[in-house]
Amino acid sequence: MKKIEALKIREFGERIEYYSGETLNNVPFGKGISEEYAITDFASKVEKTVGKKVVNQYNKNFIIKFEGQELLKRYIGEWKSGVWHGKGELISYYFRGDFVNKDGGPKIMSRDIGNFVNGKKKGKFEVYSDMGEDPGIWSTENFKWINTSE
Repeated sequence: MKKIEALKIREFGERIEYYSGETLNNVPFGKGISEEYAITDFASKVEKTVGKKVVNQYNKNFIIKFEGQELLKRYIGEWKSGVWHGKGELISYYFRGDFVNKDGGPKIMSRDIGNFVNGKKKGKFEVYSDMGEDPGIWSTENFKWINTSE
């Protein structure tokens, strides 16, 4: 196993996903972080309007930085064969046109902490939801995973 930084693992339409962490044969395996971004004209226009300082504040902790990006999701946890597998945390963010944190970074919309099996939530999860109000609400949810390959 080796560690890798900013490995592009998926690109679909205006969305792109990068990974940093442990790999096996250049595939996420072990502990790591992925971030899914949307590349939008709106984000590019916002960046030109607000200036470089504000843009740098928004994306200062991202795996990779490029023009017109919006952070959609971040997964922090265990991986197996390129998918979320094991203990992890899945965080979804608001678009910056909707909300940002007081420090200028992306604002969390939801957070799911628990066990993932083959990229899906399974079992008891601690779930955080923010509907634009501070503070958000924590709850516990149980996710049943159905194996559709049988």
